[in-house]
Amino acid sequence: MAFIDKKGKILGLINVVDLLIIATIIVFIVGGILKFGKLGKISEEGIQEIKMSIKVEGISDGLANAIKKDDLLKDSVRGTDFGRVIDKKITPHEEMVIGKDGKVEFLEIPDSYDVVIDIIARGTFTDNGVLLGNNSVFIGSEIRLKSSLYVFDSKIVNISE
Repeated sequence: MAFIDKKGKILGLINVVDLLIIATIIVFIVGGILKFGKLGKISEEGIQEIKMSIKVEGISDGLANAIKKDDLLKDSVRGTDFGRVIDKKITPHEEMVIGKDGKVEFLEIPDSYDVVIDIIARGTFTDNGVLLGNNSVFIGSEIRLKSSLYVFDSKIVNISE
């Protein structure tokens, strides 16, 4: 009995092309497990408390007042812990308006507010930004956060140790 018969089967069991396809799929699966299985594995030594400020723009007073100190915020997309609220500052929302005379000014929008939220998160500083769980964030990153009562889109405006 030949190793590869006239029909192209190895030991008369499986086609060579089918075997190559199966081997390729297995290589991709194993490679994915090795690559993505290590993303969230950070030693406890590197993890520290990181203070961040995020800005939420143009929200209602109901949402602005719903955000409370000690609320746990989670990444709405990944479901991972993001940080705990330690403080917030509410200001009226302003937008740039160009008048008929071409004059540019900022006008306050009624019933619309901006909130800067200070957060304490647990993560580590890396060469690729701040790593929170398996998510890298930077100043300027936009992220959708949620608590048990609300959800909002925000932008990271400050990161410090």
